Amino acid sequence: MIIPMPALILFLVIYTAVVIAIDRIVITKPKGRNTPVNRFPEPLPALSDHEKAVIPFYQTEWKTIIETQMHFNDLIIRFRSIVLTAFITLVGASVALQNTEKIDEKQFLTLFSILFVLWVTAFVMDFCYYHRLLLGSVAQAMKFDESELGKRLGLFGLTTCISKVVHPPASKIMVSLFYGIPAIAMLVLMLINNYS
Repeated sequence: MIIPMPALILFLVIYTAVVIAIDRIVITKPKGRNTPVNRFPEPLPALSDHEKAVIPFYQTEWKTIIETQMHFNDLIIRFRSIVLTAFITLVGASVALQNTEKIDEKQFLTLFSILFVLWVTAFVMDFCYYHRLLLGSVAQAMKFDESELGKRLGLFGLTTCISKVVHPPASKIMVSLFYGIPAIAMLVLMLINNYS
């Protein structure tokens, strides 16, 4: 199967247009996304004994939550990298096998169907589990960003700043694009292959 150059160019143009449109419409919409959430007050307010005692506990829990967010994010990136590498390798191997006539068209379609099922399964696992773990840790960190003590002293705010730039609806769209574009491209290539 040789991909016609006009089809490849058309796919890349459409892909680029979709990504730019989504970035402009959904991702960059929030205003004030490049400003800190909790600025340090001038002058710093005096702390009560209770606040002095509580702040270290808040900082310890906040640090643990941020480390958990980083862990989930790392887990997601590694999962997607492995899935994408395996997907591209198996698609390439399938095409190479068909081109050398080691498999017939029915076997080729069966192999592509299995790949498609594996790709959709990876999407479901990522979107419905790993991504939700990350969103849960983000929601938990918001309690510090929105706390009266944090706002009064200019503490915390990292999660809110990040959520302004990549808010949950945008992250869900990006995950859908990550899995949807290769799946659509694979189906289009199958159709081109069948009708050429």
